[in-house]
Amino acid sequence: MCGINGLININSRHITEPNLCQLKSSLSLMKARGPNAQASCQGPNWLLGHTRLSIIDLNGGAQPMQDAATGVTLSYNGEIYNYLRLKNELTQLGHFFNTNSDTEVLLRSYLQWGRDCLNKINGCFAFAIIDPQQQTFLIARDRLGVKPLYYYKDESKLCFASSVSAVKALSGTQEIDPAAVSHYFTTCRITFGEKTLYKNIKTLMPGCWLSFSMTTKSCEKGRYWQRPALSPEEKVTLSAEEIFQQTRQLVDTSISERLMSDVPLGCFLSGGLDSAIVGDSACRASSDKLPFYCAGTPFEKYNEFQYAEEMSTKLNSPLTQVTISPDTFMEDWRHLIHLKGLPLSTPNETSIFRLAKALSQDCKVALTGEGSDEIFGGYIMPHFGVNDYLRAPHTPEEAEGHVLQWKLMQRYGRSFFYNEVDHFFLSSSWMPVGAKASLFESDIWAQLDEDDEVFTYYEDFFERYAHLSPFDRRMQLHAEVNLEGLLNRVDSSTMAASVEARVPFTDYRLVEFAFRQSDSWKMDWRTGHSAQEFEHLLIDEINALDVIESKKMLRRSYASRLPESIVKRPKMSFPVPFQEWLSGPLSRELEDFCLTSAKKHGVLREEQVKKMFLAGDRNLWLVANLCLWLES
Repeated sequence: MCGINGLININSRHITEPNLCQLKSSLSLMKARGPNAQASCQGPNWLLGHTRLSIIDLNGGAQPMQDAATGVTLSYNGEIYNYLRLKNELTQLGHFFNTNSDTEVLLRSYLQWGRDCLNKINGCFAFAIIDPQQQTFLIARDRLGVKPLYYYKDESKLCFASSVSAVKALSGTQEIDPAAVSHYFTTCRITFGEKTLYKNIKTLMPGCWLSFSMTTKSCEKGRYWQRPALSPEEKVTLSAEEIFQQTRQLVDTSISERLMSDVPLGCFLSGGLDSAIVGDSACRASSDKLPFYCAGTPFEKYNEFQYAEEMSTKLNSPLTQVTISPDTFMEDWRHLIHLKGLPLSTPNETSIFRLAKALSQDCKVALTGEGSDEIFGGYIMPHFGVNDYLRAPHTPEEAEGHVLQWKLMQRYGRSFFYNEVDHFFLSSSWMPVGAKASLFESDIWAQLDEDDEVFTYYEDFFERYAHLSPFDRRMQLHAEVNLEGLLNRVDSSTMAASVEARVPFTDYRLVEFAFRQSDSWKMDWRTGHSAQEFEHLLIDEINALDVIESKKMLRRSYASRLPESIVKRPKMSFPVPFQEWLSGPLSRELEDFCLTSAKKHGVLREEQVKKMFLAGDRNLWLVANLCLWLES
């Protein structure tokens, strides 16, 4: 697991001294991603850099790696979990290997199959390849987006890196993208499609590649993998036993494959279903006792130590409890923004960072349960909440006298929804459009044209998946928007502590299987209940009654292997008492900082920021996060 970067001078045949300085500065920002080694490789008009966290073949696999015969050069971040099988296949095809690393397997896979090697490898990765004979430059990213990859292109240069801060050091760009910032306020997500919060710094989308021709000076982009998107009629039909057996087989295989390591490995254990499954399966597949690590706070409602202890006792594995406090929260918050070059997506990134720091004392690899909710259906309110839209009036006229009229008005501020996108924004937005209109400076809001770009993006998304069930459209939305944000969160937070996080629930074979199953295997009424009983209630009321079973196929597949208390408990996910801290020890410091930042940068209205602090607005996290980023 590493940090990678590189630069191509498009209109020059030479690398300049400033280019070398930029690459060095960019690499220094990724030192935590790769504390064990740092190197670069240079061609006529290109540079590739690499900073290494040694996990596989500690004495081999140095990068950038170059093939002596062809000059093809690779800089790579990640792990190829099927590299031993590929190595055997390539050996039979006549390839010789000088190391025991997956890096060399990836390089020779490209030499054998070209860009089609992407269809052969299974792992988490982001890589760049210079091919002097073909005069091409290729970057690619894994299917689910576990590993980040950002790039910048203008008329004179193309550059890339594992973090936005590192790309910024190569490109020098500073200009923010108002539409991406507005989307951040809506979703708490730091990317907007391929956009980042900086204009012209883009993220390569999961499952995609980008190729640059040094001959024609042109770029080509493509997608080599995408999630199944099936209509209800196209979904597979399996018996319950077949569902459970195949789910266990795919999950267990994914976890066991991610145990390959030449350094010690541990597990994050939140006390919830997903990490418990990972811990249980990993212990079954490992010959060693795996240590567990759990984060929490002194506030009882913000820690899961009790459940983590129950699971570690069952597995007879040691558990380290990491307590998060406001004393380290601000320090970690600023530090993570500096390394990422972007705001944090959620306050618990600081918890994951502290957890990774604790784990790093004994291990260099952590297994974690991220991705399960997006793949198996873990979010009751946004997923099952689509039923509010299906039962609601769609015009003001229809709303008059409707059985849900006043409940809808109380929950959504309106007794009808124009369409599904309208319901999505009313039910899922962190910051509503009206609040953004008063928060942004008038010239910025004018540029945004009443949030037209954000609305259009989601209208296009729902239209693209119109053939799916409404529930499945929400699943696809979370898998596309939410999942990448969560994977970025766990990658940047763990790599800041020089720890590699592995995410078994994102194995593409498991994802393909899950998205081919019917909606009722993701989320359904608990046995003995049906929709007819609750026609008069909205999703928040229904959820409070605990009559909906989320992640049904996953829970039932592992019910016999886990304690009942964990199988049935609701999701928490390393919560942080940010609101309590904001109204207490952090309040004055953050308020002064945000007011100064708003005045200095001219993006947010100073008087509106002050009103938010006075009111204890729940969106202060977003505002403070943005201000800390603007000042970083």
